[in-house]
Amino acid sequence: MTIDEAIKHCKEKQKLLNEQACSEDMTEKEAADCFECAKEHLQLATWLEELQEWRKLKAVGNFDGYTVYIRKEKTEKEERLQATNNAELFKETFGIYASEVWAMSESKFLEWLNAEVIE
Repeated sequence: MTIDEAIKHCKEKQKLLNEQACSEDMTEKEAADCFECAKEHLQLATWLEELQEWRKLKAVGNFDGYTVYIRKEKTEKEERLQATNNAELFKETFGIYASEVWAMSESKFLEWLNAEVIE
């Protein structure tokens, strides 16, 4: 089972359990148990989605006691943002275009991060 399949399963099960809990055939205790189980499946789905996002990140160093992460791959949204005025804002803020940061090797990025941003 993939993480996407697990998320889908949890969400489908949560929906089914909520529907079952509303059934007239259920006792009050059974309905409460169904609602609780549905809530737990939704929580699992949320955690799996969070895990999925963390897997897209890569630790690149530490800053002031905090680990600095970057995305392993650019998302479609990030690629679109690069082509807009946000690129100019990024350059104005950090003195370098975002596309230049993405093009850096990890060692060059850490060198730039230490020299330009952290100091």
